[in-house]
Amino acid sequence: MSRNQPFILFTMSIIAVLFSFEAFSEVSKGELRQITKQFTNEHHPECKVLFKTLGSWKQVKGDVMVCSNRLISSFDRELNLLYQQVMDRYEIFPKKKNRIKKVQRNWIKNRDNKCIYIDKLDDTGFIKPRCHAMQLALATWYLKRLNSIQFDEQGLPTINNVINEYYQRVKNS
Repeated sequence: MSRNQPFILFTMSIIAVLFSFEAFSEVSKGELRQITKQFTNEHHPECKVLFKTLGSWKQVKGDVMVCSNRLISSFDRELNLLYQQVMDRYEIFPKKKNRIKKVQRNWIKNRDNKCIYIDKLDDTGFIKPRCHAMQLALATWYLKRLNSIQFDEQGLPTINNVINEYYQRVKNS
């Protein structure tokens, strides 16, 4: 063993530990806003008026409802495509696939409870667009993570951690 090998092994161990934190990092509200903003810029640049400089939803006159509906509809379609990719990819792991499906169903219930306002007097209501967009960004973030994890001995435990984290985030939000 050369004199540098212990140092190299120590350095590689530190790097491995630092990179392993990424697998257990939760998404922040800022990252969710950024996902929503990036999706808007890519798919509906005409709807940039929905965002202030700091990236939060901005209520402006004019095309707010049109842009909100257009954005939510497109974002929802993209999420459905991503979800189908994840389901197809996890076909070889039926238990993990079922857990992902269960979390996604809980996410739908939670999204609807948080983001749809129903007037109890006459059963009319509306979708809260900012809330809906943030929920779509949350699901997108977790499904992209699940879709990117390698199916190997390091990846398989990470899958379980991401599913658990997603479940806790949905449950507590």
